[in-house]
Amino acid sequence: MIAAGLAGLVDAHAAAISVASLAAAGQIAPQDAVTPILIGVTANTVTKFVLAATSGGRSFVLRVGPGLIAVAAATWLAQALDLRF
Repeated sequence: MIAAGLAGLVDAHAAAISVASLAAAGQIAPQDAVTPILIGVTANTVTKFVLAATSGGRSFVLRVGPGLIAVAAATWLAQALDLRF
């Protein structure tokens, strides 16, 4: 999970694919892959938030930030409620 989070800081896709590959190879159960993938995606969202704040300033992060937070919250809420689509 730590590796997925660190990889997610730079590229959420790489972290997700890496964990999904472990699940596909049978090295971890598919349900055990969800949390590390969400950690990677959330770490990437934090990176985007920080970049928006530092490069675009307060007004930009106030426009972009709520969307980033909403997407991250929705993914974790779906995980918490065990929703499957």
